Amino acid sequence: MKPMRVLIVDDWEENRELLKMALETEGIKTLESQDGVMALRLLKKERVDCVISDILMPNLDGYGLCRKIRADTKLRRLPIVIYSNTFLSADDKKLALASGADRYVCKSGSLKELLAALREVGLEARKGAVKKRSAPLDEAKAVKLYSEALVKKLEAKNLGLEEAARKLRDNEERLRQLAVDFERIASTARSTAMIIAAAPSIQEAAPRIIRILCETLDWDMGSLWWAEGESGALRCAGFWRGTHAQAEEFEEATRSLTFRSGVGLPGRVRQSGKPVFVSDLARDFDSPRLAAALKAGLREVLAVPLDIAGDCLGVMEFFSGKPCRPKGATPAMLETVAVLIGLFIKREEAAQSLRQKDAELLQARKLESIGRLAGGIAHDFNNILTAVLASANFLKCDLGAGTPKMEDVEAILRSAQSAADVTRQLLAFSRRQVLEPRILDLGGLVRNMEKILKRLVGEDVELVVAVDSKAGKIKADSAQVEQILLNLFMNARDAMPKGGRLTIETGDARLDDAYASSHPGARAGRYAMLAVSDTGIGMDEETQARVFDPFFTTKNPGRGTGLGLSSVYGIMRQSGGHVSLYSVPGRGTTFKAYFPVMEESAAADLGPAPEETPKGTETVLLVEDDAEVRAVSRRILAQQGYTVIEARSAEEGEKIVLEHPGEIHLLLTDLVMPGADGLELARRVGALRPKTKTLLMSGYTERAATHQEIIGFAMHYLQKPFSPDDLAWKVRQVLDEKPPAPGAAQ
Repeated sequence: MKPMRVLIVDDWEENRELLKMALETEGIKTLESQDGVMALRLLKKERVDCVISDILMPNLDGYGLCRKIRADTKLRRLPIVIYSNTFLSADDKKLALASGADRYVCKSGSLKELLAALREVGLEARKGAVKKRSAPLDEAKAVKLYSEALVKKLEAKNLGLEEAARKLRDNEERLRQLAVDFERIASTARSTAMIIAAAPSIQEAAPRIIRILCETLDWDMGSLWWAEGESGALRCAGFWRGTHAQAEEFEEATRSLTFRSGVGLPGRVRQSGKPVFVSDLARDFDSPRLAAALKAGLREVLAVPLDIAGDCLGVMEFFSGKPCRPKGATPAMLETVAVLIGLFIKREEAAQSLRQKDAELLQARKLESIGRLAGGIAHDFNNILTAVLASANFLKCDLGAGTPKMEDVEAILRSAQSAADVTRQLLAFSRRQVLEPRILDLGGLVRNMEKILKRLVGEDVELVVAVDSKAGKIKADSAQVEQILLNLFMNARDAMPKGGRLTIETGDARLDDAYASSHPGARAGRYAMLAVSDTGIGMDEETQARVFDPFFTTKNPGRGTGLGLSSVYGIMRQSGGHVSLYSVPGRGTTFKAYFPVMEESAAADLGPAPEETPKGTETVLLVEDDAEVRAVSRRILAQQGYTVIEARSAEEGEKIVLEHPGEIHLLLTDLVMPGADGLELARRVGALRPKTKTLLMSGYTERAATHQEIIGFAMHYLQKPFSPDDLAWKVRQVLDEKPPAPGAAQ
């Protein structure tokens, strides 16, 4: 359907432009004319679906235009809407309809009403359902009716002008007084603006502003209350008093108090957002300052909100011992100053928020840079540890039990495993671990670890575990959740050298948009919460700011790596969760870890594996760029009976796949290699040999920071460093896995 075309006829260009913008926003095309004569010329050239016309215009008015259109055989069925701001009486509307208009709309009415009228007449015209109109008025009668209406309008206008002149004469003295008052307002506003421009904070500016207002309006003293921080409690930001000798007690009481919204005069004014004047403090001043106020001889008080667009940021109070009811320009002056102060407070809040965001961004960039370095080091170190662990295991098998050197081999294995644990923490912090998430019951996991934690807690620490059965299921790597709990537990235990209470809780939590906006990395939504609290030494603000930094620790040398809390931070970020910290020096600390809640049912765990290391006879293509890792991996697989073909790169592996005459049952490839990576190689091999299964291995992966991409290609993953048994079991698991049935969901 073609868009509707409307001709706008109005001698005021501004009216035409506004109406044009409004109609074109609704998809309606427009043409314009400044009077009835030009409109008729335009209608003979252009096709339009409707005419909307003003009444009072030069050359040919709206009534005349209606009659001309209805008299024209080609145009007589064209819908016409008359709109006006001058001719608004019932007779005016009747005359418009009698002249041939289909609808009459008040120009100052809603746009919705006008659009509805246009669409109605346009729809009626398209359906051919335009109501039968009576013959237009003859010219003489129309002119007579129009002239009578115009005379009435002019008479009413005359009366209005006479009334306006009378009021103007009556108000000349008031206008002169207003000019004086305006100068006072402008002078006070200028002084306030100068104070604000020079002051570094609201606390610095408040006493000087209150003094200017008190001296200008003849009040004895005043105060400014500021809604401070997240609590929004009103606190005295500044106080000024004149020469009242007995006002010290009142000033001290004012400076020491805070008011919640709705409590006390400042709190009530903040809640309502409206000024309050009290003419007798003894009768209407419910405040702990009443006795001090009466002692100082105060009788009246005026409280004014610092309101910016409905947000009350504070309150100004003014006190006097003599009648000082606000009158004349006083309310306007106070409102002007209130806006200036409110804007100043807003500016300070925005500047503070910007400084906080800059600090958070700097911290995030610092952590990201350190994380990249840590992840890279851990990746390379894991390749080394893979060779060390495998070689030590080979040596252990060759020596046999009871040989003199067995203790040395065991020491090598223990040290290598400790190093592997450190690299796992580095990878967790840098968010470069490949996770194997599954559906978990957070409360059940805590209960399963409770016995272990009780053995670790110590005799002088009381362990309290509170599990909420209503908390939702989470999807996470169980080993990493256990690591989070253990790290937070150890941190809490070490924070209580003289004993105390350590509490572990789980529960359901909902984070709203306000929380998310004030906590970087958090998102609004439903979470399962793990909280670990202690009654220990707590942390100061400087320590809290650095607590998630890698290698930062308050423990003595040799007692910690400084990776525990940083790995918690990294794991939570990688898992799509959030960790927060609440601490007060000398009163303890609470860490809260929020895991996104999953609604799907729990996945079935694999059954227990048999004890004997499995063997096989299949052919395995081993692709690994690190020579040491490639050598030990080949030896492990060969010992288990597999036929192993080696390649040093993805390109070499692909060439073997193309040229090898026999079947290749498994592709075992490193994930991160020069050139094409393991995932790309797996895709190519899958296209060439669909029956070949894939097992990816790596110290970390940039591209598969979660398990989703690997799962999406029906691949498996083995984390480096691994032991010979780890590799043997994983290879057997992948080879024995049955392919999905045709058409089954992946």
